[in-house]
Amino acid sequence: MKMDRDDFWRAVGDGSTRRVLNCIKAGLDINMRMYQGYTALHQAIKLGNLEMVNYLIKHGADINAQVAGKKESPTELAEKFEHPDIQETLKGLGAKTKEDLLKEKQALIKSQPWTEGLSGRPIKELAKAGITSKEAFMEWEFCRYSLGGYSVGEILDELQRKLKGLPTYDEERELKWQREKDERRERLAEAGFKEWSDVVRHWKDGLEHYGLSTGKIFQEIKITGPPLVNYLGLPTDEVEKSWWDKKCIDECRGIFQEICDQRPESNHSYFWEHLRSHDVHPIYVNEINKGQQRTLDYLWQAKESDSSLCAVFIQASLFPQLHSTRRRSNNNWKCEGLVYDLDRWCKDILSEVSISCDWESLSINVLPSAARDLWRKDQAIESLKSIILNLAEQHAALLHKEQLIYITRTVKPGSALDLRLKEEEAERKKKAEEWEQGREAREKEEEEARAKWQAQLAERQRQKLQEEKAKHPEHPRWGEWPPETNEELLELVWSKSTVQIAQEFGISDAAIAKRCKKVGVEKPPRGFWAKVEAGKMPHPQGKPVQQ
Repeated sequence: MKMDRDDFWRAVGDGSTRRVLNCIKAGLDINMRMYQGYTALHQAIKLGNLEMVNYLIKHGADINAQVAGKKESPTELAEKFEHPDIQETLKGLGAKTKEDLLKEKQALIKSQPWTEGLSGRPIKELAKAGITSKEAFMEWEFCRYSLGGYSVGEILDELQRKLKGLPTYDEERELKWQREKDERRERLAEAGFKEWSDVVRHWKDGLEHYGLSTGKIFQEIKITGPPLVNYLGLPTDEVEKSWWDKKCIDECRGIFQEICDQRPESNHSYFWEHLRSHDVHPIYVNEINKGQQRTLDYLWQAKESDSSLCAVFIQASLFPQLHSTRRRSNNNWKCEGLVYDLDRWCKDILSEVSISCDWESLSINVLPSAARDLWRKDQAIESLKSIILNLAEQHAALLHKEQLIYITRTVKPGSALDLRLKEEEAERKKKAEEWEQGREAREKEEEEARAKWQAQLAERQRQKLQEEKAKHPEHPRWGEWPPETNEELLELVWSKSTVQIAQEFGISDAAIAKRCKKVGVEKPPRGFWAKVEAGKMPHPQGKPVQQ
């Protein structure tokens, strides 16, 4: 009689060992996958048919076969459908849990040379996916951004690329960056600028045409006053920088000195506020916004090199045209692509000296007004050289009107200010010594206060527990679950039945079982305490009994 898989499935479902045997004799594989990825053993476990389970295992059913897709082992399936007798039978026959199988796969993966250097989560993800060989890993398709977190997916993706002989993502990015850089250099070379020195030369020629140079671009302004302090009142190494009108530098220095004499802790920001509030030559000093302040910082870093200064000035002039979200584009450029290449070239040059010009996207005025609105909109700019000369004209107009300055503060020895600063420093040292001397006493007081607070907290918790116990007289140990140590839990579950423990603590049977499973404490099997009460087994007295 011919038998098919449907006959086999129905025979297992009906619990007919005779029909199952006929199917096996007809050549059907006892471990074949049927509906929902189940084997015959999985179906028998689901139905709770212990006799059929034993019969299938006797005739060669795989006790470690996992459900396809869900990766559930027979022991986990028995626990899921609450068949403890089948679960104990499978464990007695050496069936492995999902965790056991996963650990075996991890050990197998670790033992192979191609996984050298891998550990932890990547190995676990490979085991969970069932990838146990190099060939399977080479053919495995996965998303590096969703596999166990980005870092895990990134590690496995880099390994797969390495085994396939492909460049890593970092190498690809580096190659792409180098390729784009070479293409930019080729376009710039075709425009007549093979080296950055060519750009610097044309830019400096444009400045020299107006009688300007980049030598000592920052002028020192000496002020008699205390060192600059930060918002905490501590000395800082920050340098005060600004743009001052060249016509009135001496007058501005005098005003600043008067302000410092009256208010020694004044900084340059207070100087602006003073000029505005007192209407004292308000046009002499432009208020510096955040974008211009960043430009000052970049120019200060580049002050020793004409090459770096040229890059900072050009990039500052191009930023509002190319990158600001409030950009003011010039439609008269006939070589806009080369302008972007020039801007990127400036960035590359500055990165070599660890300068990163990074203005806010909303910034539009990163240079003072003297350098703005000087683009020649009445005629088309057709070459990169014309753009560089136009930029040099803007910068010459700026440097002709404004002077980059930095402020240094000095204190005349023996002056009243010097004596006051020394007294303040001595007072600070004295307070620091007093604080250090009283530190042990303060620490002792804090420790005593902490101990007192902890005792009060423990007393409040004890009183609250007593109140809760008074509300539940039927549960003598209400609020004491779970036990503090695993040893106490083990002794407890082997001293009395689960029902008695649940009644004593005021919890459910399931809570006890879950706690034991979570911490790995073995509890007596079902029916154990019934045998003890019937006198068939001695009382364990809190000690586990070997089954």
